[in-house]
Amino acid sequence: MEAWLQQQLRAGSPFIESNFCEVEQTSLHYLRWRSKPEATDWSDIRGIVLLHGGGANAYWWEFLAPMLFQKEGFDILAVTNSGNGDSGHRESYSTLQWGEEVVACAKKLGLITEGRKKPFLVGHSLGGIIMTVTLSQLEGCDFAGYVSMDHIIRSWDSPSRIPATPFKSAPVKHPYSDPPVKRFVLAPSQSVVHQCLVDFIAQRSHVKEENKWYWKGDFNRRPKMLVSLSKTPPLGNMLVQINEKKCPVVFVIGEKSAIMKPNQEATQQLRAHLPVVAIPDCQHHLWLDDPVATASVLRAIFAMWEQQLSPKQENTLSLLAKL
Repeated sequence: MEAWLQQQLRAGSPFIESNFCEVEQTSLHYLRWRSKPEATDWSDIRGIVLLHGGGANAYWWEFLAPMLFQKEGFDILAVTNSGNGDSGHRESYSTLQWGEEVVACAKKLGLITEGRKKPFLVGHSLGGIIMTVTLSQLEGCDFAGYVSMDHIIRSWDSPSRIPATPFKSAPVKHPYSDPPVKRFVLAPSQSVVHQCLVDFIAQRSHVKEENKWYWKGDFNRRPKMLVSLSKTPPLGNMLVQINEKKCPVVFVIGEKSAIMKPNQEATQQLRAHLPVVAIPDCQHHLWLDDPVATASVLRAIFAMWEQQLSPKQENTLSLLAKL
């Protein structure tokens, strides 16, 4: 698979757009893939909105998003939260604020708009925590389905807690003389299956200025958090409530994820309320281990939801109910 992946990375996608969206006086970087960018009528094409994990950015989805394309048309948006990647910085950050950024960006770019099919949503790691908290607190729901991927849920009846880490102020720009591929490490740490994918992300997570490399993003992002992740409410309960009251939810995890090991009991409880899909032989950063399997799982979930949402399916169910 390594040679095939390298070929895909070199080829890139002819549909990709890299741009910025202004939300609450902060510029948010996004990547977007559209089958017909010149079109004016998108009512029949359901979008997909992707949110990265902690310290990551939209480029993490760059080689996975094209695998989600559907023949009948596609519109896929990957947003970089403020304080990350090429997006602007804020004086403070919170999980709800980050989630509202994603929703606002999707609305400004037309993926969420009256008369158009509601998009599907995918959040990985911290992105899953962000969107779970956001969907549970916002009125109504702008999404037709939500895939939450490999994040803590902890005890079912108590807050999901992340060990507190003392934060220290860091310089805004800290230079490195070594190329990013030599310094970049995954967090949480895991064995590397495809080095070309990790190198690809490393290069897009840094910028080179005057022969020095700089990490993209706000070095003070974590100490600027208004709400500590150690006080996150019980995410398992939130996922169930979203699934029952707002939109269908599927929880996707890596079978070998270190993040999920302390959450095994809570995950088992979650299975009684909504689908939990474990991708074999994958760690926390699922598509770095097996992008094809990850894309296949997501496409299967989207296809299932699409069938459930189609008018034909609804009519069939109505007829069966009358028999």
